[in-house]
Amino acid sequence: MGLSIVTSDYEKDFNIGYIGFTTMRSYFVLCYNPSLHYSYQELMKYHVRCWYDELECPIDVDKLDEKLDDLRILIWHSDCDGELTSEECKKLLPYLKIDEDLISSTLGEYNDRTVKKMHEFKALIKYCASHDDVKLLFG
Repeated sequence: MGLSIVTSDYEKDFNIGYIGFTTMRSYFVLCYNPSLHYSYQELMKYHVRCWYDELECPIDVDKLDEKLDDLRILIWHSDCDGELTSEECKKLLPYLKIDEDLISSTLGEYNDRTVKKMHEFKALIKYCASHDDVKLLFG
């Protein structure tokens, strides 16, 4: 069980586990702006705790959102359902940076599978961005 994304023309698909999707998004934040990575990681930790324990999150989500620019299209997107339009994919594409050296040096680890999925996901976004009538359908 995991996340499946398919193009509305059924030409392309992408599958990833939910934890893998969260990790992939975290890596995209790191590669886009390393200074935001810690805040994003903390937000993800507190998101679950705050939701269960009804605590106030210590991360200023509005400030983080502002700094994410159009990468927020991916960061705040549901990992369960919804869609991305071709227009959203066009906005998102320039922010999907993949710096394998940065990932390895910052995290002290290198996750081949996640980086491979990042490349696959970026190719899917690029495909959707280049086809005005195509959407990405999350399910």
